[in-house]
Amino acid sequence: TAHRGDSVKALENTLPAFEKAIESGADWIELDVKETRDNVPVVFHDSSLKRLMGQDGTIREMTLEEIKKLHPAASMGPGYNNVKIPTLDTCKGRIKLNIEIKEDGTESSDFTERVIQLIRDKGMTDQCMITSFCYSVLEKVKAIEPSLKTGYIRSKDIEDFSQYPAADQFMLSIELIQKERVDQIHSLGKKVTAWTVNDLYSLRKCESAQVDDMITDDPGGLLKLDDQ
Repeated sequence: TAHRGDSVKALENTLPAFEKAIESGADWIELDVKETRDNVPVVFHDSSLKRLMGQDGTIREMTLEEIKKLHPAASMGPGYNNVKIPTLDTCKGRIKLNIEIKEDGTESSDFTERVIQLIRDKGMTDQCMITSFCYSVLEKVKAIEPSLKTGYIRSKDIEDFSQYPAADQFMLSIELIQKERVDQIHSLGKKVTAWTVNDLYSLRKCESAQVDDMITDDPGGLLKLDDQ
């Protein structure tokens, strides 16, 4: 899985990053969604526009039309001036999408429902998975669209993974990857994805533990490492 697309070769969460991820041979793209003032899901990680767009304010304070006029900050590097913030349906039919939903207080109360409806309307249910650090988001997904796959993102251990039936898989930080833990999850009929895997040590650790997928900033580079 390419983390925010191929974020080593292009600006994260943009069409060039997604194209590079597809070219690299990635099976999935992990991306983040935020909500505009007129309630449109767009692909963006931060609440603030400052880091990537170089200006004050948030996605939530701007309409989709205003978002379309934004350009990346000069600090992001040359060649990105014409890159735009994409909408969620950008990669329909191209590659599978791991869509992370954050609950940071900036989204509307029905944001998760809105994302699910968009996925339905665009016929992308089989192509997408919803992941989140917030378990209640996954519960909402399963209540609305049980067929939509879900993943519970964790950086802290869980004693009993069976207590989270709304999670089809667990997205564990590389520090949590151990064979015993992975086996426990597999025994429940669920999958394990490790994040973020960018070096040979992490790659071998994941292979030894037999994880099902790895999220990486550099999908092409990780494939080359695997040949070593």
